[in-house]
Parts: sequence; structure tokens; C-alpha cells
Amino acid sequence: LKQRFSDSIYADLLKSGEFIEYNARPYLLRERIIAAQPKRPVIIDEIQKIPALLDEIHWMTENLRGISFVMCGSGMRRIKHSGANLLGGRAWRQNFMPLCYPELPRFDLLGIFNRGLIPDHFLSDGDPTRMLKSYVSEYLAPEIQWESRLRNFGAFGRFLEAMAFSNGEMISYSNISRECAVDAKSVRGYADLLQEMMIGYLVFPYAKSESGVVISRMPKFCFFDPAIANSLMNRTVSQLKGVAKARTRFITVTFEIPVNLSVR
Repeated sequence: LKQRFSDSIYADLLKSGEFIEYNARPYLLRERIIAAQPKRPVIIDEIQKIPALLDEIHWMTENLRGISFVMCGSGMRRIKHSGANLLGGRAWRQNFMPLCYPELPRFDLLGIFNRGLIPDHFLSDGDPTRMLKSYVSEYLAPEIQWESRLRNFGAFGRFLEAMAFSNGEMISYSNISRECAVDAKSVRGYADLLQEMMIGYLVFPYAKSESGVVISRMPKFCFFDPAIANSLMNRTVSQLKGVAKARTRFITVTFEIPVNLSVR
């Protein structure tokens, strides 16, 4: 956004000065934009920190011609649960996920398993193990605890580890409940939390029938990044074993799959 809209009004709520200012007086954003009459989109970073600004943005989109906003942040759940204005029908939501195959500057299977597909991680030349450990312990875990107000984080830590071992496989809440010594209702709530924060997602199987599509059996759970699961299990992939070939009209691609991973 900084590169694309370098001449836009930019509000960075990570800066303590701007945060304190707008948190105390959200209307300042409206006054400054009216005075500036910007021709480019107004960029607001970390919008989840001050949900009250969404009311001001709502008013400006309704009453000021030619004004547009780009709001970014990592805490959509925080906004939804705060009762803030969600700008229904006035904003488009776009989720940015880790890199996918067409976006990779190079295809490196070992790098994908050990570094993951978050851009900064995949492209870094640093130590991937330390990088992922820091990401999980210093950002992901505290973010989950803060967002959900978890009290028994020890139980949730055991749940995360169990989900990492089940990554990409069918899950049974009752089995995970026994492994974590937590009731099945709490385990289901934990899984819903991971989905709501876009840390993982469920893939539901289905079978077609005469009456339509019927969901059957248990879903599979996948973390948003394969290296997160490996980090939670303290596992690194040091070499590739086994060979699989994929043929297309243009090229034959040969790559090796770690022996401890299954391919569907």
C-alpha cells in the first residue's frame, strides 16, 4: 500500500502518538480529511486498534464525494466482537493468505516445509527454525490469548500441538479431547477460534445423492501454513525421500516427498 499509494494520507495506528490522538478524538480523522480533500484513497493501518474510526469512515463514505479508504489489519475478529460498525455493503473484504504456487519466485519444497509460505519467511535467508519459533511464541500464541481471553492457555497449548499432529487429516473432537484432557465442547470451541482467526480451516467431505449434496464423515483440519504445524511439533524436514512425477503438456516436474507425509 505504501508503494502503490505513496502520496496518500496514511494513518499508522501502530505509532503511539497517532493511536493516542485518534483513540481520544476519532473525529480528528474526519476533520483532517475534509480539510485535505484527498484525491487518492486514505490508508488506515491496524484499523482493529480503534473500531470507533469505522463510524467516522461510514459517515464520510455517505456524505463526501470521491472519498475512498483502504483499511488493513490482522484482527477482524476483534472488530466483529467489539460491536463496531462493520460498514455492511459499503466495504469489500480481501483476505491476504500465504503465497500460493503461481506467486512463488522459485519452487523449493524443503523451503516450503521448513520456512512456510508467509512471504517474509519464505524469502528470508535467516534461520527458519528460530524464525518460526519466534513467530508462534511471540506473535501467534499471545494474539490468540488476547483475542479470546483464554484463561487455561496450558490446555489450549496441548490442543494446538494435537491439531498440529492432525494437520491435513480427519479430526475427531472426542479423540483430541482425551489427548488434551479438555472436554469436547471446549475443543470444538478452540477449533472454531482457529478458524475465526484464519489460523486454520476445516475441509468438509461430501457425497452426492439424489436429494443433493450430503456432508458426511469427519472434516480435515489444515493450518494456514504447513510450516506452522511443523514448528508446533518441533519437526524439521532435513531431506526429501521418495519420488513423485507430475506430467503436463509442456514440462515434466520431478519432486521428492518427505517419507513422513502422506499424499492424497
